[in-house]
Amino acid sequence: MCCDAKEKEIALERQSWSERRKVLQQEQERLLDGQSLLNQREEYVASKSQELNQLEKVLEVSKANIEKELRSLNDEKSKLELTAAFLSQREECMQAVIEREAVLRKREQELLVLQEKLASKESIEIEKVVANHENVLRTRNSEFEAELEMKRQLVEDEIEAKRWAWELREVDLKQREDVVEKELFC
Repeated sequence: MCCDAKEKEIALERQSWSERRKVLQQEQERLLDGQSLLNQREEYVASKSQELNQLEKVLEVSKANIEKELRSLNDEKSKLELTAAFLSQREECMQAVIEREAVLRKREQELLVLQEKLASKESIEIEKVVANHENVLRTRNSEFEAELEMKRQLVEDEIEAKRWAWELREVDLKQREDVVEKELFC
């Protein structure tokens, strides 16, 4: 009886070990299946990561091209604005010179008429009138030059304001590009 009990105990232990071995084999098979799935996922992630890297490179090249084009367009626009401002200022100056010459001619004619009228009067009286007209001409000339200077300053201020607006627009565009770039990476 003692031997039968020991044999039964040994048989039970063998059966228990056999069941444990089956469980371990099943567990090992599940681990291998899990490892295979994990490997597939890693390959998929690596593939997508490589695609993302290629897209990032394409995006960087496109971004650089756009920035280069934008700088070129801004440079061209600035040149055109400066040329337009210069031409406008030149036109204003030419118009002002023409008007000034007309005024001066008219004043000269008026002065000649006055000189002829005053020729009969005493020389002191003539000198006073001539001096007065010359002072008026000098004053108007000074006022005209001051007005020209003020217009030139206004044109320069306008150019500076436009330049500032373009710089703000460029900063805004850069910020938008950064936002789009962040959204693409997310």
